[in-house]
Amino acid sequence: MAFELVFEQRWSRKINFLKKQVAKLLALATLRAPHRPLRPLFWMNFRAPGGKAHPHHPMTPVLKTLYHEKLRSALKEQLGVENIHQVPKLEKIVINCSVGSQGERKQAIEDAVNEVQLITGQKPVITKSKKAIANFKLRIGENVGVKVTLRGNRMYDFLMRLIRTALPRVRDFRGVAPRSFDGRGNYTLGITDQSIFPEIELEKIKRSLGFDITFVTSTNDDDHARELLRALGMPFRGKIGQQQKPGEAAA
Repeated sequence: MAFELVFEQRWSRKINFLKKQVAKLLALATLRAPHRPLRPLFWMNFRAPGGKAHPHHPMTPVLKTLYHEKLRSALKEQLGVENIHQVPKLEKIVINCSVGSQGERKQAIEDAVNEVQLITGQKPVITKSKKAIANFKLRIGENVGVKVTLRGNRMYDFLMRLIRTALPRVRDFRGVAPRSFDGRGNYTLGITDQSIFPEIELEKIKRSLGFDITFVTSTNDDDHARELLRALGMPFRGKIGQQQKPGEAAA
């Protein structure tokens, strides 16, 4: 009798634990996509024929769905391209953080790894120096920074949080520079402080870290890449070629 009682108690604990985990997963799915109907758990990894994700997948980012359903066809008409595959798309986002000028380089690298991982949700790789510089007391192969490359759903999630949450927290923010393209359709944005990201707790910041965020697109035309980022919500300061001089409006 004692053995059967202990056995029943153990199974009841396991069942209660599983019930709590299922409730957490359902709550998370509802929080990430409240506008979509709630699906059973076995739909989480469901793939339609042809390898495409199901349209009601609860974890699909909002920006990704918006691009495939509305923005791609609108960009095709706006840019005047004939084939839908010629419409520019966002391929990856590369985030680079350098700590080479910090005094305690080893501790600075650890802090950069932890904070970039919190911001992006992906563990970064440590970059090493390619040459020795005596003035900076730098040797070949020493750790100088961290780098992370985002693709797929994580890329769209980070872009949404950057545009909707992080950039509006910049002091006296008036938009990002519209001319920071490299001539091949790639845009680089500089962030001077990591405290604009809500994932970073201000009390735990030990040093100020800056980031270079590069948006890599599938087009080599800067104008097409600019229109793509503007359609995704990038807050540029103004449209190129349409800024008015102070005396033009009165004339």
